[in-house]
Amino acid sequence: MAFPVYIWYLNPKPYLRAARLLIVVLAAVNIYRAATQSITADEAFTFNRSVLTPLVELWKTYHANDHVLHTLLCKLTVRWFGESEFSLRIPSLLGGVLFLSAALRLCRLLFGDGRSMLAAFLLLALNPFLLDFCSIARGYGMATALLLAAIDQMLRHLESPVALWRLYAAGIGLALAVAANLTILVPGVAAAAVFAALHLGEASNRDQLRARAAHLVDHMAVPAIVIAVALLLMPLLPATRQGFYAGSPTLMDSARNFAYACFWRPRNALEHTALHKPVERIIESLAYVAPPAILLAALWIVFLRRKDKAAVFFAGLLLAVFGLLVWLHHALDVPYPYRRTGLYLAPLVTLFAACLFRAAPKAGVVIATVVLAQFLLSWNVAYYDEWLFDAGNRDLMAYLRDHPPPAGKRVTIGASFALDHGVAFYKHIFRLDWLDPAPRQSGLEGTYDVYLLALEDLAVAEKRGLAIRYQHPISMVSVAVADSASLRP
Repeated sequence: MAFPVYIWYLNPKPYLRAARLLIVVLAAVNIYRAATQSITADEAFTFNRSVLTPLVELWKTYHANDHVLHTLLCKLTVRWFGESEFSLRIPSLLGGVLFLSAALRLCRLLFGDGRSMLAAFLLLALNPFLLDFCSIARGYGMATALLLAAIDQMLRHLESPVALWRLYAAGIGLALAVAANLTILVPGVAAAAVFAALHLGEASNRDQLRARAAHLVDHMAVPAIVIAVALLLMPLLPATRQGFYAGSPTLMDSARNFAYACFWRPRNALEHTALHKPVERIIESLAYVAPPAILLAALWIVFLRRKDKAAVFFAGLLLAVFGLLVWLHHALDVPYPYRRTGLYLAPLVTLFAACLFRAAPKAGVVIATVVLAQFLLSWNVAYYDEWLFDAGNRDLMAYLRDHPPPAGKRVTIGASFALDHGVAFYKHIFRLDWLDPAPRQSGLEGTYDVYLLALEDLAVAEKRGLAIRYQHPISMVSVAVADSASLRP
């Protein structure tokens, strides 16, 4: 072990050392977030519905929240390490390490070990949208990491098509990515198709074409299909069209939400400055300008710069993804990606843009600097962007735990929309046997002893004469009681 560490320190490539050091730092940050951040509604739903349910019962019904491979790994880590937020997030932490490692491998393959490599890697590693899913217990980050690992093997095989094991690795990686999250089916199919077109297109004669086609089928397609079917057949058998509901109704809405997810999150460093509105307008404009610009650039690469295999691959991949998304929407009424369901687009667009700016490195440095500055302005380790309202779940429920009712008294609790999942999780974790949550999705319709009220629902406290006992400083969710004797002071 000492020898590799010694070699690492002696490595004469400072940019590579910096990138590897960043992986270590970000892995530590992800571990800290996994250990300290409150459970979110989607994570709690995964725990309550999937982790606690025996496998023989779990897949009698299907829910889009169930990311099959991720769920299986969560069940294992919770069994091995106990019931906690951290044990539930271990699979995502491992997926985060894989994501950073695969991203670095791709950047080194595309740009060598110099400044361009480090700049591209920073754009991937410090994107707050991607970082959230390197620790939160959802399958999106793991699936994106496996997709990048598969793409890395494809590109390396295009450079040197002699190691057939890379085809196995690419096929297995794609299958596991789809099993970790079904949203990867679109970029997975697109990547396989573009790779096959480039690989077969380089055949020098008919015999070589047949041999390459046979290799793709035997070493990549068959293993991928077998693994995907083995993992997904049983979970998807009870699925219906209505189960795939998450997404955006239009391409413009999808692009706008994607831009906000990457570049703008609540409580960023510009929120109370004069730059807040101008920067937000610039980010809003990206939703209108960036998609057509990316598609035009991809078409230009495919038809006019065919010698750059990597650029052609990413250009073809983005065009194929766009085409598949539009077809699925119009033919099968599948929604367009919405934030996390389009997470895979962040690294694909970043890598394609980095390839574009290889011909204009100075312009690339300027743009990369601006983007990285915006990433850092959005930096936080206190909450997950899409689940800001859940940032105080643990503290709120800990308050109830530390202020129990008089002995023998049972307490009913109602919560604002989506907070009920966190209530159920911490009732189980904290063993609050005296607490009776409201029926699922009944919200604030009933009358309860204790309420968890989001900021927009605080009017309920005034209307019903509730007393506010505690308000979380980040999520602004409040604990309110109907009777001051409901909980001990």
